[in-house]
Amino acid sequence: LASLIPLCAALAACLLPLPTRADALGDALDRILSIPALRGGITGAVVQRVGDGQILYTREADRRLMPASNRKLFTSAAALEVLGGRFTFKTDVLATSKPDAEGTLRGDLCLRGVGDSLLSPDDLDEMAKEVAGAGVKRVEGRVIGDGGVFQGGPYGEGWSWDDLPYYYAAQVAGLEVSRGVLAVHVTAG
Repeated sequence: LASLIPLCAALAACLLPLPTRADALGDALDRILSIPALRGGITGAVVQRVGDGQILYTREADRRLMPASNRKLFTSAAALEVLGGRFTFKTDVLATSKPDAEGTLRGDLCLRGVGDSLLSPDDLDEMAKEVAGAGVKRVEGRVIGDGGVFQGGPYGEGWSWDDLPYYYAAQVAGLEVSRGVLAVHVTAG
């Protein structure tokens, strides 16, 4: 708990309004990153303006640091600012045709994900009920799971190979269920 106090103090300082001029911003960040609670730690920072990509501040920018879970705080703050507090992910169920009078879908049924890491088996059950409620009783095409909304590989940039076996290192995908974690239980017999 004692180790969390300096971190919380540093984060609280980061949430204060910062000046808009780059030199004043640099001075303010230097003061924040020089607080006694951070002595002995290793810090690095790069502040880049979103609109034009201009670098406004750097401190130990070339030092390789493991961002750890604290990075989620900044990602979450940015997501709340850009998407708003009421944003929800929408996983779509799409079909290449409508079902015929007997309820047969003569085409493909596609589940298209957009990155909802909280999609659950219960959500899939609800989607299946909605498909049935739309009159589909049988699918004669393919059932496709489309998780290709993200570009790049399935692992985050900078992930270490020795993190990959753990549940918190699930692959990055647009369509995943249960946070991308699969539990395997093996019993004898």
